[in-house]
Amino acid sequence: MTFLLDLTTLKMGIYDFARILGILLDNAIEASKECKEKIINITFREEERNHRQLIIIENTYPNKQINTEKIFEKGITEKENHTRIRFMGS
Repeated sequence: MTFLLDLTTLKMGIYDFARILGILLDNAIEASKECKEKIINITFREEERNHRQLIIIENTYPNKQINTEKIFEKGITEKENHTRIRFMGS
């Protein structure tokens, strides 16, 4: 595994970062465990042109009907009885 992201330059608290990353990884594991091929790819990258750090998590998932554009909208979830994440300062 290659780690290319300098965590000392995060623009958020380490607690919030760890919580977000944990939730995203948990969601990826939960979705992929229901698939024949259980694949999770994690990429940490610095995008110098736009001055931002990227964490890209890709995984297999069984429900091919999910609108992968809409899931990034605020308040959207496929989980039953699920509410949005609240972070310090939000």
